[in-house]
Amino acid sequence: MKLKIIIASILVLASSCKQDPPAEAPATATQTAVQAVEEKPSVYGAEFMDMSDEAQATLIKSGDPAKVRDLVAYKLYEFGNAAGEGTVGPLQVGNKKVEQPLMIGLRQSRMLVAKLGGAPSDCDVECQNTHLNQVAEPLTGGLLYKADGSVDAAMLKTLIEKMQFGAGDSVLGIPATAVYASFKPTLREYALVFRTLNKIGPDVVKGEFNAALADAGDDKDAMSTFYRRFVNMNDVVGQSGLQKSNRHAVATGFWMRRMADGTLPLIEETLKKTLVEFDKPLHDEVFSAK
Repeated sequence: MKLKIIIASILVLASSCKQDPPAEAPATATQTAVQAVEEKPSVYGAEFMDMSDEAQATLIKSGDPAKVRDLVAYKLYEFGNAAGEGTVGPLQVGNKKVEQPLMIGLRQSRMLVAKLGGAPSDCDVECQNTHLNQVAEPLTGGLLYKADGSVDAAMLKTLIEKMQFGAGDSVLGIPATAVYASFKPTLREYALVFRTLNKIGPDVVKGEFNAALADAGDDKDAMSTFYRRFVNMNDVVGQSGLQKSNRHAVATGFWMRRMADGTLPLIEETLKKTLVEFDKPLHDEVFSAK
């Protein structure tokens, strides 16, 4: 079973209490990984600290999954904001010391990865899709985003397979379990929003999304307004048990688009496998009622 970093793409993911377990209980995989990191202090991702845009572009074009994965992870660590819950290290990633779980949303993640494909700072969604294709194509051999903005399921499947890593692997030299612990707040948010949308009913959600999309026309702000209204009208925050945040509208929009473009089964299966391997309690919380 494999963790797919695309969710955080895209995707992606935290709370790990820095406490010794009771004498009669063995240390968890995450605790063991964190202890191993602490016993051998190191600056992770140092090779990316002063890497030029040209060098990053060359790395992306190489299509080396491990190198691309490390570079993307470095960018996410570099940008992520501490969620203020638990501890994960400390980890020294580049110039940033990571002592708490990180929170990074899909919009920021998309832009960070798009910039690796040469996207300018004022790049809108359509522009980002173009540059995300440039990042993904050396790995997939085709275009991840279609002209209408939907995701090609076959290309996404290939990308997930290329970028996958398991609990026994590492990213940036950091044990995979510690990487998961770092980004768990984001994955938990998306997983709980997904559970809520399933409670509301996939057909209902998809129907409202398609109607809103048809009404939106060329208005680029219409769908963002619709996502916020849907979250409020359906109490997505309350049903998910999350603290109120504008991010939840983005997470809701993400799942709606996956329902519409047919990639939901693939993302759902990826989420299940990820949680079974890295976070069984969260898996049971999200999927036990299904």
